[in-house]
Amino acid sequence: MKKDLIPINPYTIQQALPQLKIHYYPEIASTNQLAKQLILNNKGQQVQVVLTNHQTKGYGRHGRPFSSPATGGIYLTLTLPVTTHDLTSPGLFTTAAGVGVVRTLTSTLHQPAQIKWVNDVLVDGKKVCGILSEVVLNTDTNQVQGIVLGIGINYLSKINDFPSELHDRIGTLAQIAQATQCSSTTFTIALLTNVLAALADRTNPKLMTEYRTYSVVIGHEVTLNLGNQKITGRVQDINDQGELVLTSGAVFGAGEVVKLR
Repeated sequence: MKKDLIPINPYTIQQALPQLKIHYYPEIASTNQLAKQLILNNKGQQVQVVLTNHQTKGYGRHGRPFSSPATGGIYLTLTLPVTTHDLTSPGLFTTAAGVGVVRTLTSTLHQPAQIKWVNDVLVDGKKVCGILSEVVLNTDTNQVQGIVLGIGINYLSKINDFPSELHDRIGTLAQIAQATQCSSTTFTIALLTNVLAALADRTNPKLMTEYRTYSVVIGHEVTLNLGNQKITGRVQDINDQGELVLTSGAVFGAGEVVKLR
């Protein structure tokens, strides 16, 4: 008989990772929003994790809704105490997290994965994970107090749990997770372990070398949404700062690849 893989056991996660402070909620509006409050309330000197099975107001890039159904997803945010010096290459937080996610898929599910710059993890061309990092500023002092790093994974969710307009772009890990009998708890422990290790190594050029091996955009023509304009060009590289480099010589530290050819 197959075991129930869905319920996350925060106590097991806390025991496995005593260096972290785990805040678990069966349902929450947004893990990133609560994590920001933890940092602003001067509770951000320790790396903490806000973890849930269901976000009612999850969001992604540019504030767009991030669909977070309550049937098997893993949604978490890490609070990362940083200084302004640490933000020389802010994109490296996201790229490191992407490497950590891919390592976890490989080690726990034996599932190869790819990264679409800068914050989507793909399996068989479908998005199974989104990553969102945000700088947290103290508005009184205008000083950086930390970074929140949100990761949302379609782990045991079913495609029909998501809005129909997303069905052609997203995937889930449900089938492979069931086949390997890897529970949400086991996967989350491995995920946090791998992401923290990658974050600690984020300025090491070897990490970006690994990141490039997972990239689906290098060598391809892309259309990049910069918010106020769209740029089309062929990707030559992703440099050691996590920036997208086009063959034209243009370099972008932020943006969204909306078309890949």
